Amino acid sequence: MYVESVDFKRQAWDAKILGDLLTRLIANGYQGLLAEIHQAAGRFSRPRPDRSLPNSLGQADGFTDVLIPPAQPHTRVIFFLAQPDLLRMIVAGRNQTEVRRVATATKMHLEAAVGGHLSELLPAVADREGPDRFRREVVPALHLTASGGLVVGLRDGAPMQVMLALRRQPAFRGRPTALGSQLTTLLPDKPTEQAREAMERLVSSGIVERWHVVICRTGGQWLAVAQGPDEIKSLIGSNVACPHCGVRMGEEIQEVAYRLTEAADAQFADNRPLCELLDAALRRAGAEAVVIDPGRGAVDGAALYHGTVLVFRARSGAPSAEEAAQLLEQSRHVEQQGWRVVSMLVCDQPAPADLRQSGVFVVDNVSRLDAALEEILSKVREQQTSALLPPVLRPLAISVADLLPPD
Repeated sequence: MYVESVDFKRQAWDAKILGDLLTRLIANGYQGLLAEIHQAAGRFSRPRPDRSLPNSLGQADGFTDVLIPPAQPHTRVIFFLAQPDLLRMIVAGRNQTEVRRVATATKMHLEAAVGGHLSELLPAVADREGPDRFRREVVPALHLTASGGLVVGLRDGAPMQVMLALRRQPAFRGRPTALGSQLTTLLPDKPTEQAREAMERLVSSGIVERWHVVICRTGGQWLAVAQGPDEIKSLIGSNVACPHCGVRMGEEIQEVAYRLTEAADAQFADNRPLCELLDAALRRAGAEAVVIDPGRGAVDGAALYHGTVLVFRARSGAPSAEEAAQLLEQSRHVEQQGWRVVSMLVCDQPAPADLRQSGVFVVDNVSRLDAALEEILSKVREQQTSALLPPVLRPLAISVADLLPPD
């Protein structure tokens, strides 16, 4: 389930404007709960010419309606008067694309009913839990400093995933190394071309160096290495033979090898690759703001998602109970400022079972980071939705998820 909410503020939301809005929506194919009730009431009462839907609203106080938009039967639109001057619109659906499409169309109808630009009805930024407030309050409270990431191009996460996988490869001259033919195993969930592009970006940044090698076709031994292709060409053009199988060098396998440089050590020391990977995943998931500052304290970064702050620590190896306690302590500083907070530990090795009972969300399988993150973010959206729910629905124990039909 994906949810978006928008507040519209004006001096007063009277029954006429709300009635005009519902009339317009119904005329354009929306099915509304109030319209259904109004129609049912008409069957049990004496017909009257003034008993139109707008006239039947009476006072606007307590106004709430649930609507099904046309062409999107799996989406719901909820309007309710949160305050006399504040109309809240909640759109819930199966995915972000459906929700945003419906939200845009419904806003156009609201704009027509009001007779003005919706930009004039949006509350001031200071009134909302937005990125500006996040940077103004949360970032200083956690002692974070927005720092630049590795110079590897766009943060799609692929270079960081390759870097972490390359670290686990066998060593050549004391440094983890992998052959170009092994790139698909370093990034199994991505196309080969994307893995190759990610590796080349690491080479350009100086994190990885490229070697040209000659390998025995029979036994797989490395026979010669050079940083440039010219040295290899001169070797294979000679009459030198392989000492293992006796075949001329020109008939052996020519490969490219990728080796982590010493520059990678500083990045691994403060868990920056893992932080960058998490940064990219959070942005893909729709986080409004992300700040990473690894290796400086108990917190490596924070993100803003649907009005909730995600405070996280990313580390190589299994996290400890002490780290979880420090993370929770930092999260409490943010909660004291009135934010909803989720604490999250991300690691590349299995975490102790007791950490999952500590109040911290644990992600210990980097290969399925997006899926694990979605499980956490879906809980955040559910919490946000519960806070946004119209008061009239709360005593009925109806959630926004209950309003959505099954797939």
